[in-house]
Amino acid sequence: MQIYLTRHGEDLPSRPGYLSGEDPALSDVGRQQAMAVAAKLRAALDTTQQLQILTSPCQRTTQTAQLIAAILGVDPGTVKMDARLTERDCAPFFGRLASEVFSLSEAELTRGGMEAYDAMYARLESLYAETLHDHLPTIFVTHSGNIRPLTQIAAQIAPDPTAPLPDLPADGYLQLCSA
Repeated sequence: MQIYLTRHGEDLPSRPGYLSGEDPALSDVGRQQAMAVAAKLRAALDTTQQLQILTSPCQRTTQTAQLIAAILGVDPGTVKMDARLTERDCAPFFGRLASEVFSLSEAELTRGGMEAYDAMYARLESLYAETLHDHLPTIFVTHSGNIRPLTQIAAQIAPDPTAPLPDLPADGYLQLCSA
């Protein structure tokens, strides 16, 4: 059982640096990043075994997942979308600078209507637990905001929104589980 975590490549935001409810596509750089991470995963995985790819339903993650699938020789039709891999719901903060919003405390964020970190952690934890029972090597294609909780879940650490964010470049991956 192996679980790998990667995030979508660079997208085409309409207002870089601002939170938005838009669902942008990958940029040319983002497509290159997706192909680069796929090549790294191909070198790390036994591509003769069946594996599964789970992705957030957002356009930029599904495009990343489809590129990874193609390079790994996985039928793109088997890529599964799972809403639990969506990014943290921050709709009340759309239109504001991301750096300003995420400088607020967790209490201020949730009072302002953002999804609580514990709620995000719980939905990702349920997906992680289900995936462990699948007994298939799995690649999660998700958003940068899910990196911290997924690494905490894999390490069996309690949810902590203030913990340092693990480094995961768009052309890289983290191995969360190997059993």
